[in-house]
Amino acid sequence: MLNCKINHVCEPSCQLTQSERKLYYYWINQLFPLDHLKTSCGKTLSILSAGQRNELEGPDFHNARIFIDDKYLEGSIEMHIKSEDWYSHKHEQDPNYNNVILHVVSQNNPNIEIKTLAKNKIPTFILDTKYKNLPENKFKCENWKNFSWEEAKETINHYAAIRFQRKCIKSRDFLLKTDAEQYYYAGLFDVFGFSQNREAFVLLAKYLPISLIYKILKETSPDQQIPTLEAIYFGTAGFLTNKKYSRFLTNPQYLQGLNRRWKKISNKYSMTEYNDLKFHFAGSRPSNHPTRRIAALTQIIGKTYPAFPGQIWINQIISGKSIDQILIWAENTFQQPEGLWKSHPLFSFQPGKVLVGKERLLDLFSNHLLPFAWAIGSVKKNKLLMDNATEIAKRIPKAAIYSQISKFLSRLSINASKIDTNYINQGVLEFIHKFCSLNICNLCPLEKYANHK
Repeated sequence: MLNCKINHVCEPSCQLTQSERKLYYYWINQLFPLDHLKTSCGKTLSILSAGQRNELEGPDFHNARIFIDDKYLEGSIEMHIKSEDWYSHKHEQDPNYNNVILHVVSQNNPNIEIKTLAKNKIPTFILDTKYKNLPENKFKCENWKNFSWEEAKETINHYAAIRFQRKCIKSRDFLLKTDAEQYYYAGLFDVFGFSQNREAFVLLAKYLPISLIYKILKETSPDQQIPTLEAIYFGTAGFLTNKKYSRFLTNPQYLQGLNRRWKKISNKYSMTEYNDLKFHFAGSRPSNHPTRRIAALTQIIGKTYPAFPGQIWINQIISGKSIDQILIWAENTFQQPEGLWKSHPLFSFQPGKVLVGKERLLDLFSNHLLPFAWAIGSVKKNKLLMDNATEIAKRIPKAAIYSQISKFLSRLSINASKIDTNYINQGVLEFIHKFCSLNICNLCPLEKYANHK
């Protein structure tokens, strides 16, 4: 269950529901009657060991030991709220789950048979979580004294490496299934969508693949490329015809021009407006409105054409440039200048000097750019590229400190200035997700760095 969570480019990642936390907490602490247990099909179940938590890809627990009837089994445990989650998470296609010996669920569908890629049938145990409520979030570390952050950093570094490696492997898995440039391009849309509009932006990148965009640009004169891109993206997204978006786009004359251009392009290339793209404006600052993000993407794409953006980024990493040189390149590429907003005819209110702030840009490195570079190196068997991406990841300056990280540091009486890189920042976030969010203080590996005198 935990290892199935998709880590989006934009942080923070989705939080566990109360039901998920409770199921996990129950299993770890064995908070249910252990006698007279049965599987969903009526076989006797005895749990000798709940297993050890798996902190990488694959099932939730390794090295579990159980008896089903009189048969001894040793292997992995996978947990879900519903039986069908096994298939919605595509575990039946993943060899990492071939060693699962028990599927633990809260809600069982007796019509669903659980099978692995190796065609093994997996028994199901229904874990009823009614016996004991989750404890309140009272953390043992609040009472620790003289906690040594310098010693604990080794452990935090370990979780930073786990987090970065997981993102890299996930990127590599996607690259094995899709075109590298399209994956890089879609990742940028994911970032620029932010949490509120991520789904719509990812769909927009799917409906307008970079191969189509570059084909159109090739047949467009250089001075008309930016308005052409705006017509394509705004037209496909429905901003040119849907009246509910009209108040977010000023200058009717410019809009009419874009609409005329969109009609010609859509007819020529058999393109269409998609009504399933649901954009959200409420609750976000004007500078984060999806219309502005799309306008910025047109600038980025126009700036990189005719070269492909993914290859340009890989060239930066493989060239051996310093971290400062790479940061300057990223600022020039992704942080749109103040002049764009002061002169753009679609927007009457001009906030800020750059579109992508420093903290968002640094998170872009950790969550998309560097995992992508590592994944390309892995696929191409280019160890230098993999090593460069990893080393740069360790040196990217600190980005945003999320509230959950601030609370974590506060409990340990650690000043936020102690987090000096985004690598450590990501390591703390990973640690929180694996321990603090699950109420499992009894397994916390940081306790050894505290003096309780």
